[in-house]
Amino acid sequence: MSAFSESGVEPIDTVPTLDTQVDRVEPKEAAPPEFRLASPWDGIAFPEGAIWVHFSGEESGASVIGDTSRLEKVYSVVVPSPGLASYSGSETTSSGSNVVTVSADATEYTPEEEVDVVTFDHALTAIPDWFSAIDNAWNFLKPGGIIGVLDYYVSRPDPESGYARHAWPTRTFWPLWFARRDRFLSPDHVPYLHDLFERCSLGEDRAHIPYLPGEGVPRYTFVGRKRDED
Repeated sequence: MSAFSESGVEPIDTVPTLDTQVDRVEPKEAAPPEFRLASPWDGIAFPEGAIWVHFSGEESGASVIGDTSRLEKVYSVVVPSPGLASYSGSETTSSGSNVVTVSADATEYTPEEEVDVVTFDHALTAIPDWFSAIDNAWNFLKPGGIIGVLDYYVSRPDPESGYARHAWPTRTFWPLWFARRDRFLSPDHVPYLHDLFERCSLGEDRAHIPYLPGEGVPRYTFVGRKRDED
């Protein structure tokens, strides 16, 4: 991700990283019916033999997926930037691997079967029609299935009690800064996810952007469950 200086808004050749370090979460038993991957998906218990669809921005790709040996299949769907302009719809599978790599429009991509887990890693901010991407994921997620989302955002001016509230400078500066590279921060990601899914966990913090002072860009991690009766 290219960063920009505050003064001249000039590109700097660097890739910002999340200023965090989380240890890998190991299973408690030798052969448990479910297990957990390393951060940022350590809050998700994957059923044994699960099918997982992982949407990511081009900056992340498949490298953040981790050990998938206990899963049946993983669809690693790279959302092209800017927006969806470079959609190709192609799929590739490494020999002997259960990971299928796809470049696809997240608002239209549909796997061959219903899935147990779907995740978005800094992908929603690269999708102008992000709510359609969430709706699409809801459609192919099994009842009781899990969704996980990690992305940047800003709060609404007057969020509900219990949610982070960002000051006007934060809600103004960061959307403008990210828009320079066709990434779009929204105050509506978190509320919309809560409308569609039963919340399992929500984390709201800040991620440091190199060469930019201050607290950093707001970031959230949402884990939710598709209700069985939906």
